[in-house]
Amino acid sequence: MAEMRTFHESEHPWDENVPGGMMERTGGHARRKVLGDPSEGLFVTMGEYDPGIVVAPHSHNQPELMYILEGEVKVGGEPCRAGSVLRIPANTAYGPLESGPRGVRFLVIRPGATNTAVLE
Repeated sequence: MAEMRTFHESEHPWDENVPGGMMERTGGHARRKVLGDPSEGLFVTMGEYDPGIVVAPHSHNQPELMYILEGEVKVGGEPCRAGSVLRIPANTAYGPLESGPRGVRFLVIRPGATNTAVLE
């Protein structure tokens, strides 16, 4: 039987400019922390975008919940401020994501390892 594990986000380093990823396209103005192990199932990603970042429309092969912690982001032109929750089904295209004037900090919860498809 699996055991409960506890960890703190400060124990995980920031990943910046992940090669080939969405963050690389921002020119170093976005970063993330993967909290948990996607190969073990449910995990959380903490993300931060500097002010004025635009992330292209994209989709993921896993469903996700996105919770806006601080700042604001427009998703497909719809403003989402701190406290907003987005429920995005698997393979649903969304975006662009445009961070507000103070940037944005958010959590994304997914059920397992995820692939991203950018809409060009």
